[in-house]
Amino acid sequence: MGIESLFASSITRRQNDDLLALIDQAVGLKTDIYEESGHREFIGNQRIEVGAVIKDLFVLRDRFVHGEWIPTDWNAKPTRKNLSGENLNYAEVLREAASFVLRKGILHHLRKSTNDNSLPEK
Repeated sequence: MGIESLFASSITRRQNDDLLALIDQAVGLKTDIYEESGHREFIGNQRIEVGAVIKDLFVLRDRFVHGEWIPTDWNAKPTRKNLSGENLNYAEVLREAASFVLRKGILHHLRKSTNDNSLPEK
């Protein structure tokens, strides 16, 4: 919901395709959500790109808003290993992706609105 609010139009609700285009411009759909993670040394070379999970993130948002829970078939979706070596739940990966996209989106908007080039890039 935070991502949608960040990229919201003051006039109408953005459609998912428009939201995707704005996220791609601000964050990059090919950007690895763990690119700056402190867990990188534990995750290894595994990459999860924004574009690979963003549509499921929209699905999860819509489900939560309407009082539904995580789809049961997501239990079988591939994810990454957590620090203890177990598979992380896909919904947790989506939570990490949402946090990453929101953080990068905020930095993009701050950099754009203040013309502050000292803020980190995408």
